[in-house]
Amino acid sequence: MTKKVHENLLAKAASFLRQGQYDQAIALLEKSENITMDVSHQLAYGVVLRAAGKLEQAVQVFRKILDNDPQEPRASTYLGMMYLQQGNMREGYQLYNARWDNPEWPMHMPFPREYLWDAKSWHGTQLLLWSEQGYGDTIQFVRYIPWLVSRGIAPTLLCPEALRDLFALIWSNIPVISKFQPGENKFDVHLPLMDLASVCDYQSFNAPYIFLPEKIRNSHSDKLRVGVAWEGRVTHPEDYMRSIFAKLFEQILQTVTDVEWIGLVQNPREIPTSLSDKMLVTADFLELARAVAELDLIITVDTAVAHLAGAMGKPVWVMLSHVPDWRWGLQGNSTSWYPFMRLYRQAAPCDWLPVISAVTSDLASFRLNN
Repeated sequence: MTKKVHENLLAKAASFLRQGQYDQAIALLEKSENITMDVSHQLAYGVVLRAAGKLEQAVQVFRKILDNDPQEPRASTYLGMMYLQQGNMREGYQLYNARWDNPEWPMHMPFPREYLWDAKSWHGTQLLLWSEQGYGDTIQFVRYIPWLVSRGIAPTLLCPEALRDLFALIWSNIPVISKFQPGENKFDVHLPLMDLASVCDYQSFNAPYIFLPEKIRNSHSDKLRVGVAWEGRVTHPEDYMRSIFAKLFEQILQTVTDVEWIGLVQNPREIPTSLSDKMLVTADFLELARAVAELDLIITVDTAVAHLAGAMGKPVWVMLSHVPDWRWGLQGNSTSWYPFMRLYRQAAPCDWLPVISAVTSDLASFRLNN
């Protein structure tokens, strides 16, 4: 098989994957005679198997790659995420660290590796914590910062501009910056936020941990006030799995009456008809948090809104794809990360209708009970 033909085959499999046509992608990859020889082909096969919910088969594919090359960072990254999803935190994090050697990983380490914190020096250590991935990931893992302070660490938090005002407000005694200035910002060691769970022995440190110090205006509306988010950022590598078409999400909005809805999606690709004039337009998470504080319930797909509401201790219902992100595990309707969160899982890939039906039914009961 020529390189060009091989690249075209992988591109076609990726196209099938983005469209949710998993069986077609699997069949295409299984027919190739190179599947037992080419690493990129095997990796693609494992990724498709995972998306299709064939998890044990996917694990075997990644293990086989690592049997042949224990240093293969892409296989280590994927296998690490699958172990994390299964609750094998210790081995999962060890493998997940290979992401920094993964040529396909969308982020890079912005500071020298030789200054990565090894969790051996504590009292008085100036530790720079930096946001590694999305807004939601940052919100989820800042929970460990107060614990670090209690152990004598002197942290500085480097986070996206959209989150800076929120974190600076709730932790006024911790430097929070959105841009690192080499001559001004100093540190002894640094660490990506998502590695804090391993430092803290994989504890979840239950929410809530984001409290707004100012008094929030109490709403006098007689209606249930519900914030909704049906899609995440389009650049997320698995957005095709987690986001819901606006027209499909519209079924929830139209079925349950006497609800005051507010859309919480920033820069939406498409807006449900019922929300055309009910969108919160802000890119600032402090303003978003103030809005969430006044809501009775949040219904969302797996995006930053879910983490913000969960971190604030708000009732939040999260609609998950058949094979969700590793942090949500593989089963159950609750999570130790956020005690006031309820999970709604797809029973089959790409099938949102039963999830929408369950959310709609529970929303009617929630309205009657509140």
